Amino acid sequence: MSINLDAQPVECVSFRASVAQDGTLRMEEPGRWRAWLSSRKGKLLTVTVERRKQQRSAAQNRYYHGCVVAAVADVLNVDRVLPIAHDDVHDVLKRAFLGHQETALGPVAKSSRALSIEEFHDYVERIRAWAAQTHGLDIPDPGSNWEAA
Repeated sequence: MSINLDAQPVECVSFRASVAQDGTLRMEEPGRWRAWLSSRKGKLLTVTVERRKQQRSAAQNRYYHGCVVAAVADVLNVDRVLPIAHDDVHDVLKRAFLGHQETALGPVAKSSRALSIEEFHDYVERIRAWAAQTHGLDIPDPGSNWEAA
């Protein structure tokens, strides 16, 4: 494996905004936006706009880490002298159920942070189904309100 240290870095920057009723763009951090633009005067840019997904809720996050990851960790650590850490179990679950992305240093688990509420729900349900089928583990249902909380 070789890494090209002379390569120019690709700059990716995100700014949050909303579109007002009159069709104008309203930046959430207008000062940061103006400073970024002014530092690139005379440069050619490609601007990509995408609809922002509502990310997972705090309740989903608490349920996932407190119930799902903890339950899977208990199963994975049954006969281990040195237990697998919570963050490592989370990483294994991401690799298994979200896949990975290639980097110059090797594969890295895809992030669960950018998942929408629905995508995160599907991710958790796939883990619960796997745990039930593979290990007979019944991870408790989060209740009817967890997707929107």
